[in-house]
Amino acid sequence: MAKVSETKNHIFLDLWRDRIVPSFSKDWDLLAVIILLSLSLRLYFAFSFDSEIFFGFKNDFFEIAKNGTIGPERAPLYLLFLRMMLLLFRDGAMAAGFAIQGIINSISVLLIYFIASRIFNRKTALVAASLGAIYPNFILANLSLTPGSFEIFIVLALITAALSETGDMARSAISSALVGIAMMLDPIMAFLIPGTILAMKKRLAFFLILIGILFPLTIRNSIVEKRVVPVYRAEAYELDFSKFKPTRLKGRWNTVAQIYNNASYITSKEWALSDDEGTDQNTNSTYTAAYAYTVLMVLGIIGLARYYRKEERNALLPVAFYTVLMLILTSFSKRYRIPFEPLFVIYASAILCRCRSGVSGIPAADQPDPAV
Repeated sequence: MAKVSETKNHIFLDLWRDRIVPSFSKDWDLLAVIILLSLSLRLYFAFSFDSEIFFGFKNDFFEIAKNGTIGPERAPLYLLFLRMMLLLFRDGAMAAGFAIQGIINSISVLLIYFIASRIFNRKTALVAASLGAIYPNFILANLSLTPGSFEIFIVLALITAALSETGDMARSAISSALVGIAMMLDPIMAFLIPGTILAMKKRLAFFLILIGILFPLTIRNSIVEKRVVPVYRAEAYELDFSKFKPTRLKGRWNTVAQIYNNASYITSKEWALSDDEGTDQNTNSTYTAAYAYTVLMVLGIIGLARYYRKEERNALLPVAFYTVLMLILTSFSKRYRIPFEPLFVIYASAILCRCRSGVSGIPAADQPDPAV
């Protein structure tokens, strides 16, 4: 037993020494400043911001956590997180939730650095991390009692796993765990599955592990519903098939029109923090988030068009398929933009740094960096 334990310890030590530390060691000093800035902003607003932010989520998660039940149409994980906050912090549960999400959000900044350094170079990675630290929509996601901050982290972790040098089986196991957790945070994260499967070499392993993670929840919800359900009740996935039916006014062009309307949400600067007219703080935050998103989205799309390379295909497939499926199968909402905003941050940074993509078959991460 002692030898097995020592072997496991050696594996983790080797992983830390050979893979994790080299990814960050060149820029620990600058990264420390960026992460300190990120944490400072998030913790300051966690204890001073008093507006309600819902990001298009229909549920008031905090109210359900206090008084509601977790039914077959609701993902349980975030509600359980809020209930733990209420149990531990009582009246301070909301601020505590914001603070913990701020920490998760700041770890996401580290992942942004890692991803950008693998795809581009150190300079772009530092700019991307800096943008992630101060990007208003990430800060506001942290100040929302919704799963948004956790979804950002999971999407970035999924991309990180795809770009890492771990073995195919380990990558499948990590990715299936991340997707399973994402689905237990928000049912619509199920739309990450097709792209993730296509990006895997060990697809059967990914699928079996994912089934194992979600099986207990499926059994529980099936018992409650007294019929077999696909993890959740169908309405939890917010599918909208009405767009595929011809209408009297538009005929069969109704499908094209509805998908076009969905796609317009990606480029729309609309960003409502709540449905009701709120305080000046609420209004100012709405305008800040809307225009920050517009600038980042434009730069990000230009960056993707200019710098995307086939070497990044597997890393981007989950988010790409997620976006396409959401456009086709649902009534698109502002909150559905959360998973691909981190990519806008990374590729916008490439534009700002005038980064060059890989040449002569050499990945950009392995090319010499410009002076930082």
